[in-house]
Amino acid sequence: MGLETSGFSKKQRKQLGSLALLLGMTFLIFCGIVSIQKEQQSEKRELLTQELGSFMSFYEYNAKQWDNYFEKQGYGSKIDGAELLAFCHRLGVSDYIDEDLFSKAGTISYDEFLPIYEQMLSILDTDHLVSTREMKIDGKLCQVYCMEEHIIGFKSFVKKHTISRVLAKEQKHSDSEIVSVALKNGASYYREKLYLKVNAPYKKCMADGKKLKVKKNAMFQFTKSEKVAKPKKKECITLEPTTAGGRVYFTNKSGTVTSRGYRGIIKIYQYSSGYVVVNELTVKEYLYGVLPSEMPSSFEKEALKAQAVCARSYVYRQMEQVNGPAKFYAQIDDSTAYQVYNKSAEASVCNQAVDETANKILKYKGKIATTYYYSTSCGAAQSYEIWKADKNTSGYLQSGLIHEKAKRLGGTKTMPDLSKSKAFRSFIEESDTGYLEKNCRYFRWDANASFADKEVAFLEAVRKRKVASPGSVIIRDSKGNELSDTEKLGKFSKWKISGRYGCGTISEMTVTFEKGTVLLKNEYTIRMCLAALKPTITLQDHSKAGGELLPSACFYIKSQKNKTLKIRGGGFGHGLGLSQNGANELAKKGYNYKKILSFFYQGVTM
Repeated sequence: MGLETSGFSKKQRKQLGSLALLLGMTFLIFCGIVSIQKEQQSEKRELLTQELGSFMSFYEYNAKQWDNYFEKQGYGSKIDGAELLAFCHRLGVSDYIDEDLFSKAGTISYDEFLPIYEQMLSILDTDHLVSTREMKIDGKLCQVYCMEEHIIGFKSFVKKHTISRVLAKEQKHSDSEIVSVALKNGASYYREKLYLKVNAPYKKCMADGKKLKVKKNAMFQFTKSEKVAKPKKKECITLEPTTAGGRVYFTNKSGTVTSRGYRGIIKIYQYSSGYVVVNELTVKEYLYGVLPSEMPSSFEKEALKAQAVCARSYVYRQMEQVNGPAKFYAQIDDSTAYQVYNKSAEASVCNQAVDETANKILKYKGKIATTYYYSTSCGAAQSYEIWKADKNTSGYLQSGLIHEKAKRLGGTKTMPDLSKSKAFRSFIEESDTGYLEKNCRYFRWDANASFADKEVAFLEAVRKRKVASPGSVIIRDSKGNELSDTEKLGKFSKWKISGRYGCGTISEMTVTFEKGTVLLKNEYTIRMCLAALKPTITLQDHSKAGGELLPSACFYIKSQKNKTLKIRGGGFGHGLGLSQNGANELAKKGYNYKKILSFFYQGVTM
């Protein structure tokens, strides 16, 4: 039925016609919007686990590490809000992500994830602003993420749920990144019984996902015998602080604290061999615990800052590798095998050194340098060759004098060739007062060891090193035939340094017995086996020292008469990388941490 218009004037009929046209257009627009919304709803899809891995492969240079990463972590085929938040926490960006952008319950849609991904890129890339722009790829107009002129990720172009790489982005590291540390606390990984205490309110998450509130000063006892050989990553009890000052402590059965407090999250796993404790915390918090444990807090501020950069670089290097603690879902442990962590109390000056060098690491030829460090030099930095390292990857570890007139400091004093016995002995005995560490007690030392009736102890150390490092020990009979054991060698006969590197470290030491020889072939093996003789070590300040290792492998044999081995040497540690006492002496002379680092690590960039 048509609209009755006979009662209206011509002007009114014209106005009604315009109104009808407007209503018609409004209806068409409404229908179109509804249609578009329905189409969008039909196109709206949930973010797949495989897609998240593909997105992350753009950020990380090593894309392979994201292959099936989330599946291995126990994620399903689709990502839910809680899992995404947990992943952001592991990356160290959860405090900066706008949680209102997505729902914590249920799965995450593709459209919900994109702004989160954009925030992640902007946060993780601290040196450059990430922007979006449109461009044609394969004839299609797409939005891409760009860093300066480089494409680092797609925003809306996905083929078969997988993104193909356009340009790899160099990996960036941040002190907010999470590191997992297996806690030995001076003992074993495994504990038959475990006692813990918290100093603040905590959340306790059980292996089945059940969450409990924990009050301040609560204690926990883990003594059950029901343990599995290999628990899955999620099969653990988690203690998470609810306040910034929350710490977890090891205690004995009566509740007496036996450790420093641990920041971050504590995870307890049950293995058939005992309980294993893993500490998850930010790299910054980890370094707070490493710095005073590895370098005295009384050292100069610039030396502490240099140590902070070394410790940070070292942990990131280890985090990139698969190490022994990986079997416990950890990347490193708290022992000297990596870096000593939380052995000494945190110190404000050490925390400042960490903060003032935030995110700074050393690289060599584009890769993170393994920034070895040690206590005291013998007056010369040792070379990468003492560990048979490759010059292409370890060329920053060069030999050189640690002297106030060293060529590295603009002086004229160059490194002598110390491979010959006479040259090394002259070096150790010279009275030059220009060496930076001349007043440090380990700069020179003497060791006396009786080797009468010490064959059993010495050969036990030899056997241990043969197992741990087969190439570092060669056992032969009197005819030169190689042996697999030490049972028929007999009594000690003679000690000889049979090889030395130009930097001063002994490369080979031959121990002759009545019926054969033992050849020791690296600095650690030599130091450990000689320490089995229980030598008396006298430092240059006349104090005594001991330990499971000889102070260094930079020494010469003074005599071996009357079944007593007398040796004289210098330095404390392997001698590679940064000398901590040397760094402190440079800081006293006004060098800043960057110059200190460039002195000890040749050709690195920060």
